This record gives sequence, structure tokens and C-alpha cells, in this order.
Amino acid sequence: MARLRVKEAREPVKALVVDDDPDILDVVSVCLQLRWPDASVLQASNAVDALATLECEKPDIIILDLGLPDTDGLEVCKTIRRSSDVPIVMLTIRDQPYDVVRGLEAGADDYVTKPFEHMELLARVNAVLRRVRTVPPDDESVLLFNGGELSVGLSRREVKVRGKLVGLTPTEYSLLHQLVTSAGKVVSHEQLIDRVWGPAYRDQARNIKVHMSHLRSKLMDDAEMPRIIATEPGSGYRFVAKPANQS
Repeated sequence: MARLRVKEAREPVKALVVDDDPDILDVVSVCLQLRWPDASVLQASNAVDALATLECEKPDIIILDLGLPDTDGLEVCKTIRRSSDVPIVMLTIRDQPYDVVRGLEAGADDYVTKPFEHMELLARVNAVLRRVRTVPPDDESVLLFNGGELSVGLSRREVKVRGKLVGLTPTEYSLLHQLVTSAGKVVSHEQLIDRVWGPAYRDQARNIKVHMSHLRSKLMDDAEMPRIIATEPGSGYRFVAKPANQS
């Protein structure tokens, strides 16, 4: 089965940084431009400007603060997710485990707390961009499962459930791809973290649970009676959908 080829996120980056603190805006902008000299960094200090900039500029990634003056960042994230799969990294002072889970559940791809190390933020941004910019395989096949109810187009990264296109975030698609390409086998939590996020994320297993919950919901799969993704308690996950056809 075709494997995705991964390349470093070296193409020009267009990032939108959303924060009501001018110093944070400047620091994050400088960090990104030092890492990617050709980067185009857009700034917004409130939710209204952020959403307008997203609509007009179509950034590659959004770095989003939660404490905005007009709307809570969680609501901004949810609003974005209704129409866009643009990667979102939350950057916020809220550092409790509950806050992190809420951020991921709102649709964020990653969560970084303030104060932050510049290198850590850049590593997280790069990891997310790598998931977006993974080179699709040359294989043009569309994999069909469960009598055709689920289809996965490898080269186009298109997923359909019952004929309807499903909007997956880069993280959700990467998780699904790892499971599909290991169909029938248990993929451990550690393997998923290494392949989707990177070894530096091994202490953040909760990320998998939140993203997997979202993925299952979008695939209309039931964790209690799985037809697509089964949980192997204490081990990981297994893709159990039955192949229907391949074209």
C-alpha cells in the first residue's frame, strides 16, 4: 500500500498570528521569519480581524491566543473549523490539562502555553506544517471499505463517508492514513505519536484520544461498536473496516 512521503516545511510560509498583546505578536512574527526568511506573517489583535484576514489571505497556519478582547479564542477556533481545515496552533497562558483538552476539542492541531520557548514553538509549528505538506503518494487509487460506505483517495487526500466528502484536519488525515496503511494491525500509541507528531510529543498521549474522537465522529464510527477504528485497550488502535474494492 502506498506510503506518504514527508518533506521538510521549507516552502514559503504564510502565517496568521492572533493575539491582543503587541509584544507577543512581534516576538512570534520575528521567530517565524528567522526560521523561514521568506515567511509572510500576518497579524490580528482580535477575533473579527482574524476571521476577516483568514477569509482574504488564506494563511497556511494560524497561531491563536485564547484571551482575545472580543471573543474567546475557543469560539474563534470552532468558527474556523466550520469552514476551514487550516492548521491551528493555540498559544495561550491557560496551562491546565482541562484547558489543553478543550483547545484540542475545539479543533486545534496543537497547544503551546505561555511563557514559551522560541525553539519549542517553532518545532511545533514545523511539525504541523509537515503534516499539511506531506507529499501525497503517486498512487491514484481510491480505497473502498465497508461496502463502499468509506472511501479514501490517497493522492488527493480525499475521504468520503456514504458519498459525502468529509473535511479532515491535517492531523486527523495523518492519523487515518497511518491506520489505513496498517489495516488489520494494531498501531500503538507510541507509533502514532512518532509518525504523526514526532518523538518529542511522546508525553502527550491525550492528543491522540482527542483527535481520534473527532476522527471517529466525522467517519460516523462508534467507539463502542466500531466498524472502522477499534481501540485496543492499553495498546493503540486498529483499522477494522472491511475492504470492498480498489480502483
